[in-house]
Amino acid sequence: MKPGPAKLIRVDGTIEPVLPKNDEDFSLEELQAFVGGCIEIVHPPSQAGAILVVNEEGRLRGLPLNGIATAVYGLDFVVGDALLCHTSQVR
Repeated sequence: MKPGPAKLIRVDGTIEPVLPKNDEDFSLEELQAFVGGCIEIVHPPSQAGAILVVNEEGRLRGLPLNGIATAVYGLDFVVGDALLCHTSQVR
């Protein structure tokens, strides 16, 4: 069974459903475009089978706090736009 749309969680609080262009998994280029640079993958402990893709250099670049993504992750604060998706959508 295919997972549903991923959720692009923006720093302004909006959440946009997004699908991979190939309907299977996101390319590196797609992920980089969503978060605005190099990616880092973190695993929210409260959501089995999910990953959160964030900007690896977000803190160094001074990106704004993402309150919703921070609440999803729960272990540390998240800055910049983030993508919440199923593990099978990132290879």
